[in-house]
Amino acid sequence: MLDMKHYELICAIDEHSSLKDAASALGLTQPAASYRLQEIEKRLTVNIYDKRGRKLVLLPSGERLLKAGKLLLPFVRKVETEAVMLGRSDSYIRWGVSAYDTFDTILQYLPEASFNKLDINRYNTSNLVNALFEREVDFIIDTTPVNTKDFHCEKIFDDELLLTLNHKHPLNTAKHFSIEKIAQYPYLTYSRTHQPDMEFDTIFRPNNCSPNTIREADSVSLILKILSMNQQYVTFLSAWAAKNSPFDNITTLKKTAYSAPCTWYIIYHQSVENRPEIREVIRALQTIAEIK
Repeated sequence: MLDMKHYELICAIDEHSSLKDAASALGLTQPAASYRLQEIEKRLTVNIYDKRGRKLVLLPSGERLLKAGKLLLPFVRKVETEAVMLGRSDSYIRWGVSAYDTFDTILQYLPEASFNKLDINRYNTSNLVNALFEREVDFIIDTTPVNTKDFHCEKIFDDELLLTLNHKHPLNTAKHFSIEKIAQYPYLTYSRTHQPDMEFDTIFRPNNCSPNTIREADSVSLILKILSMNQQYVTFLSAWAAKNSPFDNITTLKKTAYSAPCTWYIIYHQSVENRPEIREVIRALQTIAEIK
């Protein structure tokens, strides 16, 4: 059976075409790489490459090993990284954050011991749940519940998506207007990709409508700041996030035709369910839910 170092060499030869360059990429001398290559062929009792000038060309047997190596190496590296993280799990816990970075409010309600053991990793909104599934983070806060045996999902609070804008925006003084009217104004969003349970999915699509102009800012905190400075942009945001905004000149409008309920959940891996930090985060979330 071959070792990982053998598969690393095969992949390096494929990438660099020459044994010299492959050896350099792996931090080996050329004689050491040559010996390792001979070791592969000796163990398998087959030739895996053909030398053409200065280039090494993999034979079908080598191509098969290359295919296995490209699958094996990333998987093993991921498992090793995860093992290291799990081995250090008593020292920190990883929180995956996406565009709704306004939940950083909970930090002020965490005991110092829990605060000091919290790592915060930022992800694109569309990649957040996948980061949890891939065990890159231990918990996330999201509006789409996850129901699998490996993860626990706890409801934090009910919320709603409301039209959010500068209080001097023309729509703020209009008595009646349609979703089509909203769509005429430049729309500010944290993700052009339609997110489950969010405004494109729950408000625009059911009304067969979409904004004429879309601008993206991958941070709700930044969106709120832009709205505070601009009297033309509109967006749909969590009522909780808008109400707790530090900007006094931002307002929300609630009308049945263009508002939608949403619910916030904390979703965490079963391996951290007994960690005191998780319980402290949940208590902090419950605290901000009560003052929403």
